[in-house]
Amino acid sequence: MNQLDDQSVLCWNILENGVCEDYKPPENLTQYIHHGWDIYIHDAINSSTSVFSFTHFLSALALLVALYAITDIRYKFRLRIAPIPLFATTYIAMIIIGIGTLVIDVWSASQWPNLDSFVNHFILQAILGGIFMLLVLGWIFFAFINPPIFSRFNAERYARELFRIILRGSESELSMIAAELILSAKNIIFLSAPAPSKIRPQNKNNKIGKANQLAYEVLLIMGSRRLCRYIVSQSPMTAMKFFEQFCKFREKPLPIGQFVQNISAEAILNKDSLLYHEDEGYNAGLLGYIRPFTNALYGNFELLEILSDENSSPLNIDYKIKAIFDAEQFKVYTTVTLKALEAYLVQHEKGFARSPVFYDAFRYIENTAREIYKIRDIPDYYSSEFYQKFSHATEFVYEAVKLLNKYDKNPAPLRQKKSDGSLYDLMAELMFKIILAAASIKSPPDTCWTIHYNTAWTNLFSNYDEEGKAQKVLEYRLRRKIYDEFSNKQFFHYQSAAALGICLNVLGPVIRKNSGTGQLPLHKAMLSWVRKNYLTLRAKHPHIADACLIGSISYDEKEKRLVKTYIRGLESKAPTEFLFLGKERPRY
Repeated sequence: MNQLDDQSVLCWNILENGVCEDYKPPENLTQYIHHGWDIYIHDAINSSTSVFSFTHFLSALALLVALYAITDIRYKFRLRIAPIPLFATTYIAMIIIGIGTLVIDVWSASQWPNLDSFVNHFILQAILGGIFMLLVLGWIFFAFINPPIFSRFNAERYARELFRIILRGSESELSMIAAELILSAKNIIFLSAPAPSKIRPQNKNNKIGKANQLAYEVLLIMGSRRLCRYIVSQSPMTAMKFFEQFCKFREKPLPIGQFVQNISAEAILNKDSLLYHEDEGYNAGLLGYIRPFTNALYGNFELLEILSDENSSPLNIDYKIKAIFDAEQFKVYTTVTLKALEAYLVQHEKGFARSPVFYDAFRYIENTAREIYKIRDIPDYYSSEFYQKFSHATEFVYEAVKLLNKYDKNPAPLRQKKSDGSLYDLMAELMFKIILAAASIKSPPDTCWTIHYNTAWTNLFSNYDEEGKAQKVLEYRLRRKIYDEFSNKQFFHYQSAAALGICLNVLGPVIRKNSGTGQLPLHKAMLSWVRKNYLTLRAKHPHIADACLIGSISYDEKEKRLVKTYIRGLESKAPTEFLFLGKERPRY
């Protein structure tokens, strides 16, 4: 045996069959007899050298705690959702390492005898230090190298931490977690248990595991408006990634209604969201051409139709939220509706197929257009919210008809016996309601002309670069609706008076050579009906007959004629046109 060094070593010498007969213990060893064994213990030798002492442990632990305290929520979230119980493991390991290093330091400082073997106090310190290093490397691995995602192994921790962060509502935490969700989008959708659905009944034979139920609950948690607000503002890629996964698993009923609607609502409410930066390419550059966010949310019509069956379409936003939209936000809503309409037309060869996607959107646009009557008490109506919203509604119809002209080469038939709920039927009804909304403005004449003709009529009749079959179908149905409204003698009421009044004000009492082809049949039919029936209406219901006189139209009682008075301009007398009533032929 080699000469002993400066450390005290406890040596177990087993003398059997003369294996160590020639061994002579050194003089500084003490011999003990224990169960027939000769045990030799070196006298302890003091040493100031240390590999991993208790002091080192406390310093490293303090540094680790300080780094954890100042790190942001993203990395804390990753550590908390690790597939292994990282914090519990670390706590137990810290107890073992702390006690172990403390005992070794006391042993060395007290110069207690050491074992005369390979396992000395240096090796023990190295083992404890290695364990500490592995823990630190594990933290780094889960926090930075390979962030954990939602899985069967950490589903409970993931759902619990996400709920806790949303419940606290910290702005910084929600901003970070909004971006972190993108990593788990695929797994959450894949593992989620199917939602109960009337459209697609759930198979009762399918067993739902705990991870599947937790994924289902995570999707419900994500429907929080607070979280959706930060997804839209801080991490729109998260919304795009989830919608991409929704498309891949569109046949699977998922509890995504609240998430979809709130993402759409917050994207419209937030005027700094990508929806406002995906304008036409000339103003927005590449984003304006490819429009990634708009296409992800509103560009897949098959997904929109499935969501509409569950009343969770991104166009079907809560009415309380839509009620606070201003003119700019309403404009964005009509823009995304046009995107959904384009997706519909690209997918369907014929635009007269039924679809529930646009029912709520068209109804909302119609109700918003009706608010134009509120400008009566506003002197500067042109800059008012009500006029701007009305203008956006008419522009929506104009762009929608252009899309129909472009994509629908086999439109619906001109004539229909009854409402069929098709897209053409919805469009014609919306156009008719916009006409009636414009007719609610009865004076002054200049305001009436601006709203009746410049804003409404020109966007609904023959104002397109290229005439298409779809446009002709819609113009025919609109003419039919307007004429049927005021030509019913038995039920002539104030809405009928509004329809007749706007026709008189816009088309006038005289047919001109340059009258558009889309409105010419209505013009002829309207003049014929007024000439035959207006005096009778005036005799039976004078108050309703007066309601037909809006804008620059007046009634000449003496001559029994309707008079349209134009702006005088530079002439000495204002130009007028007349429509003589009764059996006498009009004088053109």
